[in-house]
Amino acid sequence: MKLILILALLFIVLATALCNDDNNKFKDEPHQTNRSPLIANDLTRNQNSSLKSMNLRGPLSCNVFPRVCRGLSSPGLDCCSGRCVNVDTNLLNCGQCGRRCRYGETCCGGRCVNVMFDPLNCGGCKNKCMQGSSCRYGMCSYA
Repeated sequence: MKLILILALLFIVLATALCNDDNNKFKDEPHQTNRSPLIANDLTRNQNSSLKSMNLRGPLSCNVFPRVCRGLSSPGLDCCSGRCVNVDTNLLNCGQCGRRCRYGETCCGGRCVNVMFDPLNCGGCKNKCMQGSSCRYGMCSYA
């Protein structure tokens, strides 16, 4: 019972503190009328008009512009179904466009492998087990 009373008092104190803070939020700012919230001054008004004149297009497709995939922010160098992908690691385009890895497999170096049992990619790509040990459940030499 005391816990409920304490929580109720805490709620009332916080609610009144937040209400008082909102009243003084815009006290120091001058009152602005007839101005759009998106265009605050002449500088931004000029920037908005110059952006409209640039005739910006949507995202570029690598089918039309194959060099898009060579950019720094591109996920990969290869164009598959209009998207830039890395065929060395992409599960839907492993090694070549359209080659899908099965459930439980990972694309390592353009090959679909099961990292739970592959001694060359045990637990992850390029994680080799030592010679003579096997890969079980993603661990080398699992007991």
